[in-house]
Amino acid sequence: MTLEEIRKNFGAELKPGLVDQLINNPSAHYIQILLLRELQSSAIFTTNGQDADITTVGIHADDGLVDYSPVMMFKRKQTGSDRRKGKELQRNLIGIEDTMAVNEMNQVSPESILYGSAAGEEAISVTSRVMYDTAYSIRDSSVLVEEKFQNAPGDSYAKRTDDKRASAGPREPDFIMPGTLFPCVVTLRDATFEELVFVLGVTKMNKRYGAATSRIGRMANHFLGIYYGLEEGPANLFLSQEIVRRLAAANGGATSEKLKKVIYSQVLDIEVVKGLTKQAFEDEIRALNIKPLEGSEGLVDSITADAVREALEIQKTKAADFFKLVNEKREKKYVFSWDKISGEDNGRLIEFLTKKFDIDWVKTAKIEKIDNDKTIKVSTEKNSLSLRINDKKTEVILEIDDGRANKFEAKMENDELKIYEKKKGGRRKKVE
Repeated sequence: MTLEEIRKNFGAELKPGLVDQLINNPSAHYIQILLLRELQSSAIFTTNGQDADITTVGIHADDGLVDYSPVMMFKRKQTGSDRRKGKELQRNLIGIEDTMAVNEMNQVSPESILYGSAAGEEAISVTSRVMYDTAYSIRDSSVLVEEKFQNAPGDSYAKRTDDKRASAGPREPDFIMPGTLFPCVVTLRDATFEELVFVLGVTKMNKRYGAATSRIGRMANHFLGIYYGLEEGPANLFLSQEIVRRLAAANGGATSEKLKKVIYSQVLDIEVVKGLTKQAFEDEIRALNIKPLEGSEGLVDSITADAVREALEIQKTKAADFFKLVNEKREKKYVFSWDKISGEDNGRLIEFLTKKFDIDWVKTAKIEKIDNDKTIKVSTEKNSLSLRINDKKTEVILEIDDGRANKFEAKMENDELKIYEKKKGGRRKKVE
């Protein structure tokens, strides 16, 4: 299926959650991809290089509060792996080289523009529009974390300093066991249809997460639904807690005893968990401005390497157009309309002169056009300044009675002569 066919089948329904072109200001277009991540081999999720990332949270039971310690799959463990896969696909499919070094990512990379930190010679950076949150295991870490020790390399290494009793080999980082399940949501904000296709492709094709991802950390990303709307849905932690409650309720009630039986169980039925995850998410969004995409599995099935390639090529062009527009706006700042002086832009001109040149007397000055409308005169009994436009109507000269002067750009737009302040360098601008 071509990208155009995919757009024809799903684009119209998803339109409220997407934008046609890249935009500079957040505008409440959200797409949410509901996943159940299933660990299919041992993985390492650690911050300090040794211990598994765990926390302690509570779950409300019918007869009290049950606390447990889930394994955490930090958001950066998800983002980092997906970004590497995205850059890998981009390199393979459209030949764009990019890097994970933040200050060296570039504006010709659709991946960097979507995931954030794209910066170029024009000194513009981009905020990520793909949002991840830490995911939490459904079961307790005590049944999920495995400690392993390397075999001692030799007798001399394995012996204690007293040379009387052998010790264990060096401890390896904690391993998270296969079968661990992480309900989670990947959210896109103000993304284009092409960017959605790209993220779906990355999520579908990426199969390694955690430390040492080239060797372990095999993961299956099960797609449970795609949703669109004006806001975000429930958090990952809520989903994990709610699945525990619903599993307990299905086996006799959400009591403390039943919740603990779920939390400390050796295995969970993944098909049951898939259904409960989708059910919990959709029950929660009923009161929100979020709708499910009908037939979302068809959209996921249609995502192929060819579709991702088409999406990247189109997005590359859209990104170039976007940054060209941003750079043009950055180079000049609109000041006022020559045609609206003296008139509705008087206030705009006075505000600009006051802030830019620190001259308060303009607030009570008379504003008029003279010299056949070629000069704007701003004056009081004691002070004056003039703005004079050249014959080609391309430049305006400001002269203040204290000797200061400045130049502005004039440009005819939609039959209106607009005056712009030229920007000279400046700090990096952040595109939200």
